[in-house]
Amino acid sequence: MSTPAQVAEHAARNRRRLLIGGAAVVVVIAMLVGWIIGRGSSGDAEAPPEASPSASPNPLADPDSFIPDGGQELIGGQYPAGFPHTPEGAASAAVHEIRSMSTNDPEALAEIATIYYGNNVTIEAVEKDLLWNRAREIEMTKPSGAPFDVELFPAPGSYYFINPIGVGWEELEDGIIEVHVLSEDEIGDGMGLAFTRTYIHGRRMKWDPQVRGGDWVVEQVKDPIFEDFYVFDADEYDLDNPIWTPIAFPEWDEGE
Repeated sequence: MSTPAQVAEHAARNRRRLLIGGAAVVVVIAMLVGWIIGRGSSGDAEAPPEASPSASPNPLADPDSFIPDGGQELIGGQYPAGFPHTPEGAASAAVHEIRSMSTNDPEALAEIATIYYGNNVTIEAVEKDLLWNRAREIEMTKPSGAPFDVELFPAPGSYYFINPIGVGWEELEDGIIEVHVLSEDEIGDGMGLAFTRTYIHGRRMKWDPQVRGGDWVVEQVKDPIFEDFYVFDADEYDLDNPIWTPIAFPEWDEGE
């Protein structure tokens, strides 16, 4: 049997054990709380990778895109010329020529046509032929019922923007390539008519060794809409149609 002194000593030992155990529990809890708070703070300071905004798709990342050749020279600081003697060179020349025609200014059009047609094109010729055919083409593709006066085109304030998006070509013979370009165009006649359209521009390209020491020139404009017995086929105006190769201009890589 324990004496009163032994009982008292045993009780004291038990109290010390409880105090030590309680202190240990407090330390563990404090460590857990600190660890949880630290996790939360580090999460706020650095966002998880999936929270970062994704970059916009770059068309040049598509290996199936056609990147028009930039040519060997830049005439007037803005018109590429001097293309390779290849079908791809002919297609590049056609794409750049069509894209450059995004204006209704007769003087500018005469300059552009002179570069890409390989002969001197006058302002009078532009007004008589190029702009007249453009007016006919607008009349055929404008929204049904929209008013448009061919005789008054182009009025002040009119615009004509061409954005090539697809290309296809066929080699007819050595040095003769027929190129078609699918584009999204924005058109306004300066008198109230304004619309967008998907359009096919056609060019027969010829290799001319006398122009710039050898270059592709436009031999003939071959827009399908002007062909005899032309029948509209919506599938041909769809970029997903395998007849088209998507176009990616080099400057798109710089944020365009």
